[in-house]
Amino acid sequence: MKLVDLHCDTPLEMYKRCLDFDNDALQASPAFIRHYDAYIQCAAIWSDYRLHDEEAFDIFQKAAKDFRKKAGNMLCTSGGNLSDHGTAYILCVEDARILCGDMDRLFNLYLEGVRILTLVWKGHSPLGGAWDTNEGLTPLGRSVVEACFAVGIIPDLSHGSWAMCSEVLKMAKTASRPVIATHSNAYAVTHTSRNITDALFREIAEGGGITGISLCPAHLTSGKNCTSSDVLRHIEHYISVAGEEAICLGCDFDGIDETPKDLYNISCMESFYEKAARRLGSSTADKIFFDNGFQFLKSNI
Repeated sequence: MKLVDLHCDTPLEMYKRCLDFDNDALQASPAFIRHYDAYIQCAAIWSDYRLHDEEAFDIFQKAAKDFRKKAGNMLCTSGGNLSDHGTAYILCVEDARILCGDMDRLFNLYLEGVRILTLVWKGHSPLGGAWDTNEGLTPLGRSVVEACFAVGIIPDLSHGSWAMCSEVLKMAKTASRPVIATHSNAYAVTHTSRNITDALFREIAEGGGITGISLCPAHLTSGKNCTSSDVLRHIEHYISVAGEEAICLGCDFDGIDETPKDLYNISCMESFYEKAARRLGSSTADKIFFDNGFQFLKSNI
């Protein structure tokens, strides 16, 4: 089994619950993937919207320090060090409001190992509007995106409003840099503004970026009894829009309270791969589960 997961919230949960790598209490506990031939996780630390920005930054620093200690040499900061065997973690921040308007803090995040930055999470942010608004980027948001391109942090469009996503994509095209949507499903399949439009997905793909499919049931189906079949519906739709090269998985394990019934933790991904291979073909399944994400991260981290 080989898997690239573009988004998990495992580091923060591990820190909050004082868990080590030997635990099996989390949805993406490392104990579940030890027999994988290759596993790469984009390991995110979420900026809790219930906290003040500085409080969220303090939590990030503590959780990042804790995760660096636990992950050790499995924490990767350069694509050149990624391998198609073994385990690697790439540190990410979910919601850039922890910058608190201080651009020096962005460079410090890079020095601490952060390589992917989700710009917003919910509501009105100092950087721009999230999925539940119609707002684009603020002047600060544009400055942060430009600085991300300059320093080597990849902007993540997930959770952004469609207006904000469009602005970032225009900036990315001008800068000839790819962007990523680590955990964003297809609006055409499930009508929630947390998902992205076909046009946005196509632009991400055309710019050399990739989009990860989330396992959050509310983003997969408007009905009940969500299963892996709903995940495949989003994958098949994205394939029909822009081909199979720009799709990956961004499961959101340890960041969602509910999962599809047959994908309750990362140990279920092997049976899901087999189901996807039967339905899509093994070559396409290999691309979505590993190859696309691996090539993107190796080329752009």
